[in-house]
Amino acid sequence: MIIGLAGGRVAISLSEVKQQFGGLLVSSIGLSGGTSDYDRKQILNTEEKMKVRLKWGLGSFSGYMDEAVFIHNRHTGLCYMRKYTYPKRNPSADRMKLVMANLKLIQPSLGYKRNFFDYTISYNELKENELRHMQCWNNLYLKMLFAMQKSIPGIDLATLTRQDIYDQNLPCISVKAAIEAGLLPAVKDYQRFDKLI
Repeated sequence: MIIGLAGGRVAISLSEVKQQFGGLLVSSIGLSGGTSDYDRKQILNTEEKMKVRLKWGLGSFSGYMDEAVFIHNRHTGLCYMRKYTYPKRNPSADRMKLVMANLKLIQPSLGYKRNFFDYTISYNELKENELRHMQCWNNLYLKMLFAMQKSIPGIDLATLTRQDIYDQNLPCISVKAAIEAGLLPAVKDYQRFDKLI
């Protein structure tokens, strides 16, 4: 598995990268145009994640290879690599499985999804989210639902239905209502995100 090239030598593993090249290899792999000094410091301080630049004309790569996971970010065009770790069995995983299966049954409307997609773009432009971009609207949707469960007693995402949302007029009924309830940060012109779930 090739992680990167430096000085004509091929680095085979994360530990070898750290031993042989330290942070210099990380800063030389794929930190081209548009990367700020702050980003470089963040990457050099990151132990398990690197930006990679692929050779031989490959635009990007996503998937598993040996002990690494490669992730292509379609918004920035960068490829990230992290060490693969096998997930451990956890009792809370069964509960999370039930919650996610139930949330899939809610099936938000097309207008609601579009509102969340547009909100995600505005959310990523906020100064405080500069280094914490959300990749897709689903991430913010889930973040909002779990924040709602935490803030309103008696809400259980494992049993929540679309009808419950309408009957109880829960804040997740629209993006606008969620922002006004404090579940999501406010963005410019958020009043336009008023499509119902």
